[in-house]
Amino acid sequence: MDDKKKPISPIDKVLQERAKAEATKNNKFHLKVYSPFKVYFEGDVDSVSAVNDTGPFDVLARHHNFLTLLNPCDLVIRIKGYDKESIRISRGIMQVKFDDVVVFLDV
Repeated sequence: MDDKKKPISPIDKVLQERAKAEATKNNKFHLKVYSPFKVYFEGDVDSVSAVNDTGPFDVLARHHNFLTLLNPCDLVIRIKGYDKESIRISRGIMQVKFDDVVVFLDV
């Protein structure tokens, strides 16, 4: 059995790049916040704020790629024109990669 990831098709790759380019043009990025059994948030946002061992930080569109462990905090999600949304977290991992941010909770 082959455990390797299936390669992405050229059409899917172009569609993903177009979607990311459109989101970046609007200074937004894709955010997904989930745990093993629940998706707390998924969508395009203007910023997300959290806390790690070095203190509070914000992620905006076109942020450098990085990976960090999150400390207990309120994960704050901001979308222009809407009230900010807060998700209380006890621990998690945040991955920022090419205007795509994933927050894994309860790991």
